[in-house]
Amino acid sequence: FSLFARGSLLFLRPRTQTKRAVRIADDEYARSQGALERSVRAPRASPPTQRPRYALPDRARARAVPFEQLAALLALATRARAAVCGTFPEYEDMPIEHATRFNLTWARDANGGQFAKIDTAAFGTPVSYILTKCASTSHFATSHPGTNVFTVPVRGLFLQDTVQVALLDELGAVDALRAYADTQYISSAAVRRHIRENNVVDVVMTTSPFYGTDYALLATLPGIGAYVVNTYGHASTVTQLNASGLDGKVLLIDELSEGTPLGRAEWIKVMGLVTGKEARTKFTQIVVLYESAKASAMAQSTPTVWWGG
Repeated sequence: FSLFARGSLLFLRPRTQTKRAVRIADDEYARSQGALERSVRAPRASPPTQRPRYALPDRARARAVPFEQLAALLALATRARAAVCGTFPEYEDMPIEHATRFNLTWARDANGGQFAKIDTAAFGTPVSYILTKCASTSHFATSHPGTNVFTVPVRGLFLQDTVQVALLDELGAVDALRAYADTQYISSAAVRRHIRENNVVDVVMTTSPFYGTDYALLATLPGIGAYVVNTYGHASTVTQLNASGLDGKVLLIDELSEGTPLGRAEWIKVMGLVTGKEARTKFTQIVVLYESAKASAMAQSTPTVWWGG
């Protein structure tokens, strides 16, 4: 073998290699040198333009959803969440015409579900509660802290007065009654039959020196979704319910505080929301009957009464 050089490169070849082989090697060397010189003279290529940080990679851009489609998907998801909680289409535009002791407002929760908020008061102290169709109500603890929340329809009720019982009876919702304080004062045949056939618990305490609701017994009863109270003895009632650990289920239906017959009757709309019964038509019928009876009474001539001593 012999060693020969071309520029900075060394080549090793057999001594028997022909001139033709040497020429081929020389040609290969010349081509490599020419390529090297051209690369040195060529201008440096500018770096590729960088994409903005918010630009999507080509593959991701191919899968990107147009804004209109994204908005439609979000709206669909909102409707799906709302469907889980439900809405109140038969109530949402229902006016309150005669009652002055409560306000009814409508709103949407974080899931898009509709809910009703009842604002009332007990002896000047504001009282509010929420009625929703959501099975889970934990998200209201953030949006409405300290407000009692009820999933409607409420299946089990404790009632405190006979007017509340009359509202249930008028709505055809007596099956919601689970407990009552002193059932002897209930006169409705339908309600008394329900009490007898469904073992509605009488939670009256008749032992001396107390007479009233047996809260210790009430606290042990299963299936009570709401303890419906009014302002008659409200402070002591709520205190007792709180002491029994039932304060989160107290619901104020205060028809007794209204100053007019129609004002008291309009609380049927709240009871309808609580029990899931249609109350707007019922109340309209009550108004018609009341106005008819009132007009009939006013048309009667006033008798003249003679008296002497």
